[in-house]
Amino acid sequence: MSKPVATYLEEVLVAIDAISLFLERIDGIESYMADDLGQSAVERKLEIIGEAVNHLLEEYTQIVVPESRKIIGMRNRIIHGYDKLDIAVIYKAATNSLPRLKNAILQLLEHYKDA
Repeated sequence: MSKPVATYLEEVLVAIDAISLFLERIDGIESYMADDLGQSAVERKLEIIGEAVNHLLEEYTQIVVPESRKIIGMRNRIIHGYDKLDIAVIYKAATNSLPRLKNAILQLLEHYKDA
């Protein structure tokens, strides 16, 4: 059974906000690279974002999430290529790309809040 559109969007927002909280205590990439627990937390939330976006797009084909292929690809790399992850790429995605994704998800949520 499908979840409502808004549920998937809210799951993405919760994960983005959690990543933001994790990164607040990090002082740059060097600090992030030394923080295995923080890396694990960020990676887990990125997995959730990728999975939620994937399900959303499979179930609601009319919805467009910017850079969805990259988001789902990141999730797949984290899960299936954990031994080849580039920590700097993960950090860059978390710090640079998530604010834009959050804005896009908020706009979608406004449109689909009752769907």
